[in-house]
Amino acid sequence: MEIYQRHSAQIKDAMQSILDSNARIFIACSGGGSGLQNLFGMTPGISKRFVGSIFPYDMYEFDEFIGSPLADSYASKLGAIALANAAYIQAQKNCFKKNNLSGKIIGLGISAALATDRRRKGKDRIHIAIKSKNGLASASIFFSGYEGDRESQSQLADLFGLNTLLWGLGKSQILIEGSIFENIDANSSNVDVQNSCTIWPVNQRRSFIFDGPMYIHKDHDDCSSAHIMNFKSDTVIIPASLNPFHFGHHNIAKELVKRGLKPIFEITTRNADKPEINPRELEHRVHQLMGLWPVILRHNCGLFSEKIEEYKTSFAVGFDTAKRLLDPKYQPELQNAHKIIEHSLVKMREREQKFYVASRVIDGVLRTTRDLDILPDFKDLFEDIFVGMDDISSTKIREAQ
Repeated sequence: MEIYQRHSAQIKDAMQSILDSNARIFIACSGGGSGLQNLFGMTPGISKRFVGSIFPYDMYEFDEFIGSPLADSYASKLGAIALANAAYIQAQKNCFKKNNLSGKIIGLGISAALATDRRRKGKDRIHIAIKSKNGLASASIFFSGYEGDRESQSQLADLFGLNTLLWGLGKSQILIEGSIFENIDANSSNVDVQNSCTIWPVNQRRSFIFDGPMYIHKDHDDCSSAHIMNFKSDTVIIPASLNPFHFGHHNIAKELVKRGLKPIFEITTRNADKPEINPRELEHRVHQLMGLWPVILRHNCGLFSEKIEEYKTSFAVGFDTAKRLLDPKYQPELQNAHKIIEHSLVKMREREQKFYVASRVIDGVLRTTRDLDILPDFKDLFEDIFVGMDDISSTKIREAQ
């Protein structure tokens, strides 16, 4: 406990700073950082700020928490980002249920590879990420000292995690081994634990100005624009503006995975009834999915009749969207909308596509496909997926924040 003891006064001040904030924090740690949860647990009154925590040490538990298998090493920057994004969703869900979305919701993810009794490639390291409404940021610490000293490394992981929270809240940090987090422009996240540490907004390293459709894999280190429509039959497209991405979206994707399907979100930048999404805002929306789910970005194809023709695969939508796409009055821009809708459904039947419809509670009543005005010949194309009893929407979150 030597490192804790050296910083005990600063730790106490740091916890008080968090208590004095308006934060709502969920922590997800794998491989290191578990002591940070103990620091919170020992602080009186912390329930005002601490939503919860999880320690998915085994890779299957890790995958279960984030929703699907990680596309990289679990002790990696992407691993920490995936944990932070999933932790943010957990905190958001808790705050929504308590009707308390006005505070600063934070998801903290820590993924570490600390001293071990087996051979391992690479240095002992800590990867940390923090997600809030303002965006996503990360830092990586590679040990040049404390080799073989797992206890000291674990305590440093805890304190670097605590400093990440303080950085995100704009509070004074703990001076750890001569280091604090600074917001600087950097090209590498490899930092020495005994030198200045860096943390900065995650950048995609790609342009968000594009012509044709862009497919971004969930590791967000790979993207392609060619042949993105050649999806297998188990692919399900989830069209959504993701403003913001919320636990309802996440639950839909997780439910599809449980059914052996592969969800891909889709953001269309140009819609008839909404302003065009600019590149900076688009980048922010994509970051919400980093480490969790792949996404297609495109400018056109805003109508479902166009999507059905373009993708040739199944879709997942919310109850409200399903209701609108079946009702011609919600598509005044289409001439002969009724015939176009019927033609699209005929195409779906020929291709053995489906609409997976997420049920929704409206005015205390659970609405499902039974409440949709579906032509008798096409009822089998619509299948219910149950994702909870919460009346959640992006609009409600924006209004509450």
